[in-house]
Amino acid sequence: MKNKKFVLIDDENAHNLICRINLQKVIYDAEVLSFSYPPDALNYLRKSKTEQGVETIVLVDLSMPIMDGFEVLDEMSTFLVPDKKSNTEVFVCSSTINQDEVYQSMAHSLVKGFIEKPLTSDKIMELFVNKHITSSFHHLNHA
Repeated sequence: MKNKKFVLIDDENAHNLICRINLQKVIYDAEVLSFSYPPDALNYLRKSKTEQGVETIVLVDLSMPIMDGFEVLDEMSTFLVPDKKSNTEVFVCSSTINQDEVYQSMAHSLVKGFIEKPLTSDKIMELFVNKHITSSFHHLNHA
């Protein structure tokens, strides 16, 4: 399961730590970068070159104080193109219970799916190891 890089964008450091632990438990050699300040994540993603053979998976929270997840997604859409050749996949990972926010996030052109927090080992296996991404949008409930 080599050549996977995860970029976590969430202002909750505890959530970022839990995600990192669970990701590295399941995908032991995954590179995990976490950003609690969304502009830093956007700068990183904007500057980082797509490395051949490296799949980048971005997990974005919706509720953040500086920039909310929708603003982050809109900004990412200025430099990421959602196509089949892209090595970058974007998922929303949020604890929102507002179904309008869930549907709005899933309708964004960059978003491959919605993952309900917490990001568990089972969800990681389903989405990123077994590659059960069979449709454009997934909503994963509690594992």
